[in-house]
Amino acid sequence: MYMVELRQRFPPNRALDARARAMAHEAEATIAELAAEERIITERIDTLFSDYCQIVAERRVQERRRALLLRFLQTIRARYSTGGSALVEVSRIEAELAGVDRALARTNGDHSRVQSALNAILRRRPGSALGEPLESAPMTVRLSLSELLARAEANRGTILAARARIRASVARREAAESEARIPEFMIGLGYWQAPAMRAGFGVSASMSLPWLWGPTRDRVRQSAEEESAERYVEESARVDIQTEVGEAHARLAALESQLTVIRAQALPAARRSMEALAAGYSTGGSSLLEWLDVARSVIELELDLVMLTADLQRVVANLERAVGANLPRVSLESGPTP
Repeated sequence: MYMVELRQRFPPNRALDARARAMAHEAEATIAELAAEERIITERIDTLFSDYCQIVAERRVQERRRALLLRFLQTIRARYSTGGSALVEVSRIEAELAGVDRALARTNGDHSRVQSALNAILRRRPGSALGEPLESAPMTVRLSLSELLARAEANRGTILAARARIRASVARREAAESEARIPEFMIGLGYWQAPAMRAGFGVSASMSLPWLWGPTRDRVRQSAEEESAERYVEESARVDIQTEVGEAHARLAALESQLTVIRAQALPAARRSMEALAAGYSTGGSSLLEWLDVARSVIELELDLVMLTADLQRVVANLERAVGANLPRVSLESGPTP
C-alpha cells in the first residue's frame, strides 16, 4: 500500500507573534553589540592619534631645546675665545646636547611604532607617511556628569544590547505561556492506494493538551529565569557605565586643572626666569648651572604640557567610548568642567 499524508500545525497565534518579536529583538541586540565594538575601534584610533600628536610635539620641544643649547654653546665658546675660562661649561652643554639627542632617538622610534600601528588599523599600506598634525588648543568636553550618564543610557551599546535581550526574553516567556495555556491544533489530509483496490482519502484532526502534560510549563520557567538573568546583565552594564563615565569625567577635570596651571602660571614664569638668567649670563651676572637648571625646568614643563594635552585627548576618547556616542568638544579656554 502507498500512503501520503499532509499535515498542518496551528500553534497559538500569540506564540508565533511573540517568537517573531524575540528574533527581532535578538537582532537589535547584535546590532547594538556591533556598535559597541565600533566605539572600541574608534577609541583605539583616537588614542593612537593622540600618541602620534604627543610624539610629534615632544620632538618639536626637544628640537627647540637643542637649538637653544647650540646657541648658548656658541656664546660660551665666544667668551672662551676671548680669554674666559669656559672649558667646563662647554663640556656641560655638550653633555646636555647628548641627552637631547638620546631623547630625539627615542622619540623617532616611538614615531615609527605609532605610524605603523595607525597604518595597520586604518588599512593603509605599511610604511605610508603621516602628515604633521596641526597645532591647536587642547579640546575638552563641557558636559556635566548627569548629562554624560543620560547620554550613555541612550547610546551605550552594551546596555542597549542588554535591554534588547530583555525584550527578547519577555517575548519568549509570553510565547511559552501561550503554548502552556492554549492547545495546538493540527489537521491532516491523507491518500492511500493498495494494489487492486480503489484509492482512499482521509482527513485527520488533533489537539494537544498542554495543561495535562508536556514540556511547556518547564519552558515557561526556563524563559522566566532567562529574563531574570538578562535583567541582571542590564544592571551590571549600568554599573559599569556609571563607573567608567564617572572615572573619565573625574580624570578630565583633573587634567584640565593641571593644564590650566601650567599654561597660565608655571610655564610663563619659568620662561621669564630663563630669559633673565640668559641675559645675566651674557653680562656675567649669573652662572651656567643656574641657567641650565631653569632651562631644564622649562623643558620639563613644556613636555608635561605636551603629555597632559595628549592625556586629555585620550580621556575624551575614553569618555566617548564609555558614553557610546560622539561628544561636543570645545577649547580648554572656554571655562571649567561642570
